[in-house]
Parts: sequence; C-alpha cells; structure tokens
Amino acid sequence: MVKQSFKYVFVPAELSEPLQELQESYQDDDSAVTCLLDKLKGHYKQVRPPPTGAQIQQHRDSLMKHVPEGTQLPESLLSAASELNLVENTALMTNNSHSDYIGVNLYTDDNAGMYNAPSNHRASEFAFCCGKRLEVRGDAFLARIFDNDDAFKRLDFTLKDMTSSAAWVKEAKRQNDKKPSSEAFVKQMQRHQLAPQLQQQQKSSPSPSPAEQAKQAGNAAFARQDFRQAVTEYSTALRHDPQHPAALNNRAMAYLKLDEPQRAAADCDTLLLHQPDNVKALLRRATAREKLGDAALSIHDFEHVLKLQPQNKEAMAGQQRLSNVP
Repeated sequence: MVKQSFKYVFVPAELSEPLQELQESYQDDDSAVTCLLDKLKGHYKQVRPPPTGAQIQQHRDSLMKHVPEGTQLPESLLSAASELNLVENTALMTNNSHSDYIGVNLYTDDNAGMYNAPSNHRASEFAFCCGKRLEVRGDAFLARIFDNDDAFKRLDFTLKDMTSSAAWVKEAKRQNDKKPSSEAFVKQMQRHQLAPQLQQQQKSSPSPSPAEQAKQAGNAAFARQDFRQAVTEYSTALRHDPQHPAALNNRAMAYLKLDEPQRAAADCDTLLLHQPDNVKALLRRATAREKLGDAALSIHDFEHVLKLQPQNKEAMAGQQRLSNVP
C-alpha cells in the first residue's frame, strides 16, 4: 500500500503564535477521512483545560434542549455525551462541480464553547473573506479535499493558500454569497434604511471614531518611543475595529521595537488576509520572519514587495542580505 501525505495549516488562537504548515500521511482510502480528524482530536484533548462542574452542567443543559420535553436520559448517556471529543467541520469552499469537487474545510474544537475558548481572530477573519460570518473559537485548522462521492483524497493546503486573493477564496465567497442569509439581508436593509440618519450624524459629529482616537494616541506614544503604551493604544483601536489597517501595521512595528517578532508577524498575517498587497505589512512581516530565523519566508515577502514596487530599497536590501546568508 502506497503511503500518501498532505499538507494543512494550523491557525493558533494565540496571536503571538505564527501560522504553521503541517504534514500528515495515510495508507489507504479508508484512513484518508479519519487520519486528520484523529490528529486534531489529539491536539484538542491536549490543549483543552479540564471542564469545570458548571461548564459540564451547562453543556448537558444545552444537550437537553435538543430532545423532546419530558424525556429522561440515563446519567451514563449524558456523561458520555459531555465527554465526547468531536471536531467541528465547516466547509469554507464546498466540493461541487463548479470547484472540480475540491473543497476547503475549517476544523475547530466542537467543545470550544463549553470551556470558553478564546476567539481566534485570524481564523474568523479568513472565514469572513470566504463569505462565512462566524466567530471561530480556539485553535483552528484548514485543509483541502477532493470528494466526488466516488473517491475521496486529501490534497495539499499550504501557507501560500492563506491569502484573500487566492482563486479558491474567490470561489468560496461566490458560493457563500450566492444566497445571502436572512440575517445578512436584514442587516443590509437596516444599513440602507439608516443611511440618511448616519450621514446626518456624521455631518453633525465630525469627531474621529473611538478606533481612530486610540490609533492617534498610539502614534503619539510611538513618537515618544513609549512602545509598550503604543501597543496598548493600538490594541484599544483594534477592539473597536479589528480590521483597522493602520492600527495593525503600527502595532506590528511597535512589537518589532519591543523585540517581539512573533506578535508582529501575527498582526501582519491578519492585515494581509484582507490586503495581500499591503507593502508596509509585507515589509514588517519580512523583518519579523528574519528575526525569527525564517530566511526563506522573509525573502518571499521581500520578493512580493519588489513585484509591487521594483525599486523599493528596503526590499532590495533585505533580499540581497538574506540571499548572501550561507
């Protein structure tokens, strides 16, 4: 039996941890489905904290909502259900004839809500790029499959696929936007109906938004070289507007000044999901990756910048410097 392998991407919930490209293998068609799920179950079991009594009870109450009123379930069944180690699978791109039966799935811990796992901002933003409006909690994984009902195969999904400009992301968004949800439709109508009121409010209240005010405070702290305070202010801005480009870019620079390249790279990752050609973010991520000792990925970012700006001196110097490293 020929051993087959595939690559997939790990998106940690902790922003200080970088995205990782991982590899798994399987022996036959039967294990192609289960090999990744088994691997992820092991990961979640390892990182998940033991649930408290209150969390277990809350989970049981949630389970009971899905059975007919008055139904009595044995204690052994409730205990088993509370201890299930399941992986939730969300199709970002559905495998159908339009996608040549290739799909991309987002895998998360089905019990993340029970133990109040932290929000995974990068995975949530990437799902949003694909037209999926959901809050991802806890560590997440992305993988690609081929499935036409007759055959199932796992295909490579790499870090290079983690960009909003990728062809598969556009196809995913086309699929997911084809039939907008009733909630999205209602919000769209509300925005349309409230537009005149919002415009009037903006005319009468020209003061900057809370996110902009916090970003400006961060810039002031950065100017006086108080980089820790700058990070605090930029973080406040991002709580108001998680996609604020300047706050993400500037916080990344502040993290570089504080010699925290992992956090700097994470901010750049988040920004580049939405703006893959943002030169500042590419340059700062290249610097962070160089500090982390990943010359190949750093060169890749510098080369990306040079495609956009062939005369960019920082990118030229970085590419030359790293290319000469033995």
